[in-house]
Order: sequence, then C-alpha cells, then structure tokens
Amino acid sequence: MHRLLITVVAGVSAIAFMRSASAADLPLKAPIEPLAYNWNGFYAGLNGGFGWGRNNADFTGDGQNNAGNDLISRVFDGTRNFNALTRSQRIDSDGGFGGVQFGYNWQFAGVWVAGLEADIQWSGLRGSFTRVSPSLPLSLSAEQKLDWFGTARGRLGYLVTERILVFGTAGLAYGETEVSSNFFWSNGFGTFIGANTSIHCVGGAPCLAGQGSNTSAGWTAGAGVEWAVTNWATVKFEYLHLALPDSNIVMAAIPPATGNATVAANFRNRYDTVRVGLNLPF
Repeated sequence: MHRLLITVVAGVSAIAFMRSASAADLPLKAPIEPLAYNWNGFYAGLNGGFGWGRNNADFTGDGQNNAGNDLISRVFDGTRNFNALTRSQRIDSDGGFGGVQFGYNWQFAGVWVAGLEADIQWSGLRGSFTRVSPSLPLSLSAEQKLDWFGTARGRLGYLVTERILVFGTAGLAYGETEVSSNFFWSNGFGTFIGANTSIHCVGGAPCLAGQGSNTSAGWTAGAGVEWAVTNWATVKFEYLHLALPDSNIVMAAIPPATGNATVAANFRNRYDTVRVGLNLPF
C-alpha cells in the first residue's frame, strides 16, 4: 500500500509538470480591458430635493402723511407716524420638490463634457410670518410660495475619472410664485386717518389685504457631480441658486373694513436648492 501511494503521487506530479511545461510554451493572451464609459448622447430621468429661501418683504405706505404709513409704523414701531418709510421683514421659506429632466451630453477632448439640460419640478417651498404691534391689537402677516419651477441650462464638466463628472451649470429659471399679506385687527374698532387716505378696522377681520400669483422667468447657476454607476444609469448631486423676479401686491380695504388707505408689498424670490437625480441614457 505504501509503495502504491508513492507511485500514484509520483505519477500525478509528473503529469502536472508536463502540463505546466506545455502551458509555458503557449503564447500569453492579453488581458481584456474594460470599455471606457461614453458620455455622448441623450438622457432622461427623475430628481428630488430640498430648497430654502431667505427673502425680504418690503412694505411701503400710500404717500406722505397718509394712513397706510401709520399702519406700517404701528406694527413695526408701535408709534404713530405718517412719514413715507419702507419697512422690511424677512420670510424664511423651505420645502421639498421633485420632477423630471431631459438633456444631451457631448464628450470632447477626452476629459471634457458639455451639454444642455431642461427640467421641471413641483415645489413645496413655503414661508410665512406674523408681526404683532406692541401698542395696538393689530398684526401684519404674509405668506410666500414657490408652486413649481423649472430650468433650461448649459453644463460644462470635467471627468475626474471616466465615470465621475464634476460640472458647473447656468441658464434660465422659470416658475410660479404666489404671495399674500394682510393687516389684521383682533378686537374692537380702530380708525386711522391721514391727509388723503383713511381706514376703519373692525375686530376679528383684516383691515387691508392683498394677494397675487404670476409665472415669470429669471436665472439660475450652480454646480454638481455625476457618477456613471452602470452603463445604463448615472446618479447626480446638484446645487442650484434660483433668482426669479420680485412679486408685488397692493393691500386694500376689504369688508367689513372701510376706507381708501393702501399698503404696497414687494417680495424677493431667491431660492437655493440641493437635489439628487437619476439619469438613464438612450
């Protein structure tokens, strides 16, 4: 048995040696190189993210010595003042959004990618404030909304690796903004009389109120990074600043309040957004 085992081991060793010698005589095959990722072409996908705004609302009365100025002064300072002054209040807005995008990439000079992208999103960005007069049962409230927005942008990026693109982007922004504001008298009656305008407030109702919405276009700029996870999908992370035109409304008396006093309100519409997106080339 012992001699048989030695004979078998010797035979196996001889066969292994002959095979390895034969393999050494064969030409070596070059390793298969993975194909480089190609960024050229159209793509479409989904995106979602979070946005915020830190915008000022500016309130201006209805001319020197008129009642609209006195309303503003009573809320902001608690004093009687008919001088025409503009007072500002910041509105902090935030909320989520989600939508779709479509674009085209062109890879050139090996490591550069240029492209165009358009997108549109539903938006839940909202903000409001209420400021109470320190001397009267009077308050000023306002609300600001970005109902939806979209962009049409150029992109220019550099390939850190064949699958990781770092890019900058800028172009057109558009969207629908909605604003509203009112002066509210909480109890009893209040009368403000100026040289040419006046307002009579009734408890538990607005003295002056106004609202408006409009679709407008502005600009956007930002940056991001996109990663080709597979040959059929990329994932991106992107920051964009949106600058839309200001919103303007005029607050006037609504029943049961009476009078001809007015206050104009100007709202800035500037937002910052971050989002992730999934793109599918085709």
